[in-house]
Amino acid sequence: MWSAQALTEESCWTWRAPVAAGPVSNWPTITRRTWGQCINGAPVGSLEAALALPAGSAGFVVVIGKPALRLKLCARIGERGHRLVNVIHPTAVVEPSAKLGVGVTIGAMAVVNSNACIGDAVLANTAAIVEHDAVIGDGVSLAPQSCVGERSVVGAEAFMCLGALILPRLKIGAGAVIGAGAAVYDGIPDRVLALRAPARPIRRLDESFDWAKLL
Repeated sequence: MWSAQALTEESCWTWRAPVAAGPVSNWPTITRRTWGQCINGAPVGSLEAALALPAGSAGFVVVIGKPALRLKLCARIGERGHRLVNVIHPTAVVEPSAKLGVGVTIGAMAVVNSNACIGDAVLANTAAIVEHDAVIGDGVSLAPQSCVGERSVVGAEAFMCLGALILPRLKIGAGAVIGAGAAVYDGIPDRVLALRAPARPIRRLDESFDWAKLL
């Protein structure tokens, strides 16, 4: 398995670990200075070097927090003939009736309940909860202890910050960001930042948004 950890495509370095199932923790922060070193027992190199491997010889999972960049890199990996794999921590609970896309990461103590649908390249961090029949779009980021209520729909590339809560049967727009500790009692439109409880949109999101504040 190869994994990328960075904020921008230009500084997206990779590390390698066995494909075999087992605990995946302590994701390292990787920079150009770590190339040629080992972190958590895994050798570090550039993304381009990893992509140059023979097609099908390694599985890839992208754990970058920024949703749009994660999806972009997943597409790039697919274009080079490599496969995306799912990484599920052994303490996570994923019900057999739940459906997972590819390139999904589910962290320690996270829960995906019955008949939930998880899209491609979704990152569900520590103790995140996706309740039954909820739908999570491609590239969504669920921060630690965030919770999506039953039958809610979270649009592609949305980002739920630490401890954010979505009540049942609601819709979160594509690219929306739900702030830390926010509680969503009503639907949230596309590409807005919503804060507080009850959560309300406070601004539209554009290229000026500082993702480093979330990641």
